[in-house]
Amino acid sequence: MPDPKECRHRALEYVWLSRAPASPQEREAYLNLAKIWLRLAKDLGFAHDKNAQRLLEERTLRYKKAS
Repeated sequence: MPDPKECRHRALEYVWLSRAPASPQEREAYLNLAKIWLRLAKDLGFAHDKNAQRLLEERTLRYKKAS
């Protein structure tokens, strides 16, 4: 079973990858992957890292506003 901390770390990696994608579809795919990793961490009961969730929410809002 994955470690919740590793799940949050992977989520942040995908949020950072979403910053400069080749296409809007790629950006959306990265953000969706980040959401999946955060959901996994939360489901494991250890999603205490509010910074990762906040960053993902900010990026998602910026992306939706830019679309």
